[in-house]
Order: sequence, then structure tokens, then C-alpha cells
Amino acid sequence: MSDFYKDFKENIDRESLSRGTSQREVFFTQVTDLLKEEGLCIDAINCHFERPTSGAKMGIQIDGYGGNPSEAQNLLTIFVVDYSFSEEIEIINKDELIRSLKKGANFINQIESSLFINSLEETSEEFQIFNRLNKQLDSINSYEIIFITNKSERTRIKEHDIKARNENCRILVIDINQIEKLKNGQNIQEDIIIDLEKEKMSIPALTADFDSKDYRSYLTVLSGEFLAKIYEEYGHRLLEKNVRVFLGTSRKINAGIQKTILNESEMFFAYNNGITATAEDVIIKDTKFGRAITSIKNLQIVNGGQTTSSIYYAHRKNIDVSKVKVQMKLSVINNDEKIEEITAEISRCANTQNKVDSADFSSNHKFHTTIQRISRLRSYKPQGQSFTNTKWFYERTRGSYNDTRIKLSDRQERKSFDSEFPKKQMFVKTDLATYVHSWDQKPFIVSLGPQKNFLIFNDQIKKEFQESPNQFDDYYFDLIIGKKILYDGIYSVANKKNNINSSYRQVVTYTMAKLSYDLPKGYELNFQKITEAQSLDEIFKFELLNNVLLVYEIIKDPIISVSGIETEYTKKVPNEKIPKDEWKNYCWERVKELNCSWEYMKNNYLISKNDQINLNAKKQARQDKKVDDYSEKVTKINQVKPKGWQELLDFSENLSLLNTDINLLKKCRGIPKRFWPANKKQMDTIFFIFELASKEGFSSDNFPKDF
Repeated sequence: MSDFYKDFKENIDRESLSRGTSQREVFFTQVTDLLKEEGLCIDAINCHFERPTSGAKMGIQIDGYGGNPSEAQNLLTIFVVDYSFSEEIEIINKDELIRSLKKGANFINQIESSLFINSLEETSEEFQIFNRLNKQLDSINSYEIIFITNKSERTRIKEHDIKARNENCRILVIDINQIEKLKNGQNIQEDIIIDLEKEKMSIPALTADFDSKDYRSYLTVLSGEFLAKIYEEYGHRLLEKNVRVFLGTSRKINAGIQKTILNESEMFFAYNNGITATAEDVIIKDTKFGRAITSIKNLQIVNGGQTTSSIYYAHRKNIDVSKVKVQMKLSVINNDEKIEEITAEISRCANTQNKVDSADFSSNHKFHTTIQRISRLRSYKPQGQSFTNTKWFYERTRGSYNDTRIKLSDRQERKSFDSEFPKKQMFVKTDLATYVHSWDQKPFIVSLGPQKNFLIFNDQIKKEFQESPNQFDDYYFDLIIGKKILYDGIYSVANKKNNINSSYRQVVTYTMAKLSYDLPKGYELNFQKITEAQSLDEIFKFELLNNVLLVYEIIKDPIISVSGIETEYTKKVPNEKIPKDEWKNYCWERVKELNCSWEYMKNNYLISKNDQINLNAKKQARQDKKVDDYSEKVTKINQVKPKGWQELLDFSENLSLLNTDINLLKKCRGIPKRFWPANKKQMDTIFFIFELASKEGFSSDNFPKDF
């Protein structure tokens, strides 16, 4: 842990220095990016406000909030940060933790206080925060405090320990131990165990009669009271695999459900489609009412999240839900290796009424495995003081970078891996979707957040892969790397040092999309030049900064307010009176009209489409020649008689060869049964040794004449 803490903290210090912002803010961004990727929060907007304890009054603290509550099942999420500058891991005790959580709860309590809001300066960031969230209060039905720290937490705080606005807060504590797990792709949440026997109840179930080794299914009927109770206890954890959690909800549907609960609760079963759920395991027992479920492990409501949250919302408003009955199809996944894949597919199929219906959370599609394979083979010029080529590691599944590195037990092997795959050259699937959509002029989709953006990207890329799989080759991968370098270059100048004080990610994606939009007709950005250089030159970065500042002025000054939240303006503005595909994108329309100067880019980073086609053809020809040359060498090596390798080895004693070359020749005596050259480098070395020996007078009938 100490090594991880040291590396993690050094990384935060470096980025803080380069971006001109506090370590606390960098820490917040890095950890919440992990939480968003894991699906533990939908959004995370950084905004620090703190008022210390005064006398008997409890202090107030907030370091961020989870965006628009209406997109998160009407849940208000706030973040509280405790960042330590210590060189060693500190321990946070229970009293300190509770004190910090209560500061967060007190912030929530003050949102509705006009007296408190009026005590703030209207131009201040904290006034804007309180004012935005105050407008959302009527639609909020639950609260969550996510506490993140680089300290080690040794206690566990239950939800009922912390209240806000007289409601129990859900508490999620993310300490340095869990941050390391998130980085390594490990699950940090405890299992959801619904013990029905403990509550002296059970759920009668009808077993679906079919034979499958991967899953088994049950049909059941749940009471509204039961659904309200488990949702109150576990909240959106029950909906983590629900596509609709990430794609938003419709208030009209919620209103209809509420109306049925209020006026015709006994008809709810007839009117409602019910819910679809999965679980890892259930316990079935025979009761006096027949076979019934008495325990459920890791229940996931993959379709029916609106039904569940609406019943809970009605319950909170003291509406009687005792007559509400809901049908449930429950699938228990038996195959641990396929649980993610099957759950995602059930979720996709159960949500087919949504436009983005074929997006799922699986990274097993051939597109992702293809990009991963290329990333392990494609190398680029050395960077900095390095003398060896490097590669970009595509992390198809979270934590695979660290997992691959840890499996290398030898210290030298790890050092070699670190040189070949520098940590700064690792990127994940949500990053890839961001680069592609930014360049494809879809900044409003990127602004939806990494999960939503990836779902939409994944849906589209699967169609493209099915239609034309051959386009996803080395050249396509080079384009991805070029786009990443461009995106990172824009991000490096969109910082507080350059007076960009908020909405960094939105500024970057809109600037990149604007650059793409402004390209002259018949020309492309020369991504090959960027990829070959593995960087942008400083003059180009300066030009990017000038345009970043123009984009930022638009984003921070919306012409229309959306839920009072600044970042909502960068998405499509919802209007329930018209279809979704007609929703306006005011921010993007204004950015497109900006008069940006790209003179340096046009003079130094453009290539005509015809030149690009010719360049690709030449590269393909060189690649084809390499393949032909390699095939020819394979044929020649196969023609060498076994005695020939021993003769070459004996003669090479008179040559000044490296030990590694001598060892390679010794292994060649086992060709083709016991040994074969592992790569192109070994193949080229064999021919180099033969050529060197031939110049010194070596000849043998056991080698082909044209070897």
C-alpha cells in the first residue's frame, strides 16, 4: 500500500503543478472519474465551499455534487473531501469521519434556507451552488454523501447515523484502500444480501421450467411496501446494471405511475409492466404457501427502476402502497464468468423501448479486443530521455494494466514493462469514446458523462464493426492515439493557470469538436504527424489556448438555464413539448459560430484528403512488402538443414558476437521442432549473423544458396 500511496500522491502533485490547481481538486477529479467508471455516481461537479464550526453551530462543507438529481432517480449526491498532505498514510477515526459527514449533511440542510443563501455574496461560486440546488429541492426524494479521502478508514458508518432534512442519508466512504482497489479493477462494494427470513417473510415464486446451465428464472409478485423498503436501504445500488439509470428518466412516465399509485393502487398490477431483475443467488424453501424465496444475493433491477423509485417516492410522501403489487421476472445467473455479459444483455433487451437500446456495458465485443490486441503490438518513437520505443496500453477491462504488471514477478521484467508501457500512456474504453466523439463533433454527447457517452459510442461502433470490420486496423489505432494526444494537449492548457476555472472536460471536448468543424473543405488534420511526433508543438498549444478561452466564455455564460446547473447547458436542452431528436443544442450552435483562428494549424497540421489517401496507400505497400519479406525469411529458415545451424555456431566463435546472439544460435539447432524465432527481431538477428559470417568466409551446403 505504501508504494501505491506514494505513486498516487506524486501523480497528484505533478498534475496539480502543471494545471495550476490544488491537490485537493486533482484528487477529487481522479477519484470521481473512477467512481463514474464504476457506476457509483453518474456525475461529479467540483465546487469547494467550507464554513468552519462556530460555537455550537456545526460547520458546512461541500467539495462537489452529482449533477442534476432528476437524472439520478431524484437522488442528490454531494461529495466531501478529506485530503492529507502527509508522506505516510494517515488513519481517520470514527469521530473525524462523523464530523465530516455531518458537515456535508448540514450543507444539505442549508440549501432551503433563504436566510443562509442571502448571507452569501451573489457573485460567489458558493451562492451559485446553493441557488442551483435550491431550485431542485422539490424533485429530490433522497440524499447521498460520498466521502473521499486518501487516508485509511477503519470503521463503517451506517446510513441511519447521518440525517439531512430529516431523512437518512446514504453514505459511501472511499478511502485509500478502496481507491487502490478501484485502480486495480476490483469490486469495492459489499454484497447486497436481502434476508427475508430475518423479516419473517418470503416471496412465493413460480420456477420457469427449462434447462440451462447458465441461469435459472422465477416469476414472482412483490408488494409495494417491500420494494419501497429495499430501495430505501440500498437505493441506486439496486439499479447499477440498469441502462436507464445512465440514459436518464422520463418525468411523464413517473407522473403516470404516481397517478396510478395514488388513485388506483389495486389496479397497479394490471397497468404496470412489472420489473426485470437478476441475482447471483437465491435460497428457495418450501413453506405453507408453497415454494418461496427466502434470501436474495446481489439483486439488480435491470428494468423497472422508474417503477421502483416511484413506489418509494410515494411511500415517502405517506401515500399508502400496501395494495400495490408488482410482477417480477428474476433471473439467477449461475455462470460467474458470464455474469456481466448475461446481465448486460438482459438489461439491453429489457430496455428496448429506449433509443440507445443496444448499448451495453460489455467490453468483450470484438472491436474492443481488436483495439487491445493492436495496442500490445503497435510501438511509437521514444519520449523524453528514453531510447526505446513505447506503446499505448488500451485497458479494455478496468484494472488490467496493474493486473498485467503485477503478474510479472521479476523486477527486471516489471522495469521493462514500465519502459514499454509507461503509465501515462494507458487509456480506458470511456476515454476512447471521448476522443472519438469529440473529434466527430459530438461534444454534447461527451458532456453527458463517461458512462452515457460510452453507451452511445459502443452502440454505434458495434454497427460499424459489423458493416466493415477491416477498417479497425493499425491506421485506425494511430488515429485514436493522435486524437488522444490532441485531447490531452487541449486539456493541458485548459487549466486555472490560464484562467479556466471550471467545466474543464466540457471546454476540452467543445474545443476539439470546434477544431474538427473548422477544417477547410478537402483537408484533414494530419494525425499521422501528431502520432509520429507523439506530441504537439508549443506554438500549436498556444493557438489551442486562445480558442479554449473563447469556448470557455460561451460555456460559462449560458443563454438558457437548465436546472440551474452550468454543465447541463453543454448537453442537449430538454423540451418535453417536442421529440428528443429535436431538442436544441444551444451551446454547440454558439460554439460553431465562434470566429476561431487556426492559422498555425492550417500551415503546419493539415493534409489534403488526396495526399492522405496516397500516404495510406504507400504505407500499405510498405506493410505488404514487410509481410512478403517476412514470409520469404520463414521459407528460407525452413530450408536450413539441422547440421547447418551447428556449423554456423562453430564458425561464429571467431566473430565478436553478443552472448544473446550466441544463445540464439544455440536455440536455432532445435528448429523447427523445439524452437522457432519468437519475433521479427530474432528473425532479423539470424540473418544478420549469417551475413556477417559469410563476409568472413563462412559457407555451407546445408544453407540454401540465396539465404
